[in-house]
Amino acid sequence: VVVPVCNEAENVEPLARVGVGVDYTPVPRLRFAGRGGVDAYDWADFAYRPQYRSGVRMIPAYSFRHELLSRRFGTERRLLTTTTAPFLFRSLLTDFFASGSDFLVSYFHSDEITGGVGGWRERLYSYENLVTNIARLRSWAERGHYDLRFVTISELADVLFDERHRRYA
Repeated sequence: VVVPVCNEAENVEPLARVGVGVDYTPVPRLRFAGRGGVDAYDWADFAYRPQYRSGVRMIPAYSFRHELLSRRFGTERRLLTTTTAPFLFRSLLTDFFASGSDFLVSYFHSDEITGGVGGWRERLYSYENLVTNIARLRSWAERGHYDLRFVTISELADVLFDERHRRYA
C-alpha cells in the first residue's frame, strides 16, 4: 500500500500498523507551523536519502532553496508539485541537475490539473504547466545524458531499497 499521508517523522508507526509500505511525503529540512495548525509539518530532521522507519520505506521528495518562496512561506526550502508554473519549476530543475542527486521525486494533486484548486492557486497550477514541466525535464535530462524513467513510487521504492545494492540508512 502506498499512501502519501504522513506529515511528520514521528507519525510513521500508525501508518505501518495499517499496512502502509511506502511514504513519499518527507521533505528534508522543511518545517511549517501551519496556519492555525492546518497543514503543519515537520521534516527538519529527515535526511536526503531513503530510510526505513517503523517498517515503512520513506522516500524524500525533492526540495530546493528559492529566495522569494522562502520569504513568502517562511521556510528555508520549498517543494514544488509538477504542475507548478514553469518559471518556478525551472528553478527546481536547475537546482536538481546541479545537485548530483540520484533521483527526483515530484508529484501533483489531481485537483491541480482539473482547475479545482481555487483562488490564486488557479494561476499557479495547471495541466498545461505539467506538460511544459515534463517536456523541460525530458529535454534537460537528454542534454545531460541522464537515464530518465517515469516510475510509480512503489517501483522507485523497489529500486532504492534493493537489498543487493543497499544505499539507505
